[in-house]
Amino acid sequence: MKMQIIVDTAGNIIGTAQPRQVEAGDQRSPTNFKIIAEPGQQVFEVDVPDEVAMSDPLELHKNYQLEIKPITAQTQMVELRYSDPEK
Repeated sequence: MKMQIIVDTAGNIIGTAQPRQVEAGDQRSPTNFKIIAEPGQQVFEVDVPDEVAMSDPLELHKNYQLEIKPITAQTQMVELRYSDPEK
């Protein structure tokens, strides 16, 4: 499942959003939105396993980080990583 994830410079998850499919003519909710990062934050669209995406958002924030790896000056690779909260 695609998820938009906003992170700080250390890769800690600050917020998330899940775009949903909207049927034609559905007026219940907006079909277009954008997360805007504050200074020191970045937004990424990431493929997240369904069981993680459907879990409690607080658990996602506490137990996962985005690992951000520079590829080139303009390109980055991101990977959702479990981070043991006990460490």
